[in-house]
Amino acid sequence: MVIKIGYVSQFAPNDRRASSGTNYKVVEQLSKYGEIIWLPIKTPKIYRIFELASKVFARLFHKQIYFLYTKLGCILFARFQNIASQLNKCDIVFAFFNAAPFLTISTSKPIIYLTDATFPSMIDYYPPFYNLFHFNRQQGCILEENLFHKFSAIICASDWAKKSVINDLNQNRGKVHCIEFGANLDDQDILERTFDYIDHLHILFLGVNWERKGGDIALKTCKLLNDNGIKTTLHIIGIKKLNDEVSKLSFVDNIGFLNKNIPQEYKLLLNTISFCHCLLLPTNAECAGIAFAEASAYGLPVFTYNTGGISNYVIDGENGYALPINSTELDFYRKIEYCLKTGTLKELSVKGPALYRNRLNWNHWGGEVHHLIKSLLKQN
Repeated sequence: MVIKIGYVSQFAPNDRRASSGTNYKVVEQLSKYGEIIWLPIKTPKIYRIFELASKVFARLFHKQIYFLYTKLGCILFARFQNIASQLNKCDIVFAFFNAAPFLTISTSKPIIYLTDATFPSMIDYYPPFYNLFHFNRQQGCILEENLFHKFSAIICASDWAKKSVINDLNQNRGKVHCIEFGANLDDQDILERTFDYIDHLHILFLGVNWERKGGDIALKTCKLLNDNGIKTTLHIIGIKKLNDEVSKLSFVDNIGFLNKNIPQEYKLLLNTISFCHCLLLPTNAECAGIAFAEASAYGLPVFTYNTGGISNYVIDGENGYALPINSTELDFYRKIEYCLKTGTLKELSVKGPALYRNRLNWNHWGGEVHHLIKSLLKQN
């Protein structure tokens, strides 16, 4: 019998851009084990009006508000969804990154919820969650805890998120699972490559937010490498509007934002990854590590900070190094220089793909989720 999986998401199953491709890869895996029934989440107009008003209100007090995780916001969002009436078509429900619609839903169907962070873990850590009203913090934590109690299983993208689900949201440890994401690239495009360094180091910076992803640290690190006799080019992908002062630097190759849905741009992304020697992404806030999985698939050692969920995706001495969060550009320079001169960079380029094949890939994620689905259906 074919398992019917109700997929609750605001993104269409075939949308390759949503969540940097994660939505598409999740559906791709789930469809191997059952029939996908998309149960779309829509943002009600009344919710949008109140959300806008709440942001104007917050600005008056020089604060921010995460309206979805206020009592009013969650009620307005959940009340106008058309999900509950369709649950009888499904054997099991899989919810992607949005728990709010389940506020008003009561069902005997098993529900699996996928997340890469919790509301408590994001407070004052990730930009939209800075400087929130006190009532917003309180209501958000209580709402999420109550919502998570409705789920039969919770899949987290990292141990960092898993610990927060258990400790901050008081969830039963037995229903919380950590399964790492894979690379948001097609399997046939991940080709074996040989580490080939001849007097010029090519470093990749891959991210859409220059400040949060540590662009300045990456830039200063590459300047130090050049100033100390290691000819280096920083290839920057993902930034839509890079400062002219940065893009005009002699050691910077600003490629810009690339859309994976456009074949020429997707090919350019793959070509750039294939000739770079490492990924330098000193991000100061990160929930999971899609970019790190992609780098490992291609044998690019990763240099980043040890923050958020990164430790599940960057293993020191295996596929790179995650430096302490207070590390400076000098620390990154020294680590990269050491790895290059000792041959460690070449060793990491071999170990990274092995880690990708064993764990940081979507087939592994899908297999683990399939086991979980079978277990829940057996219990139901």
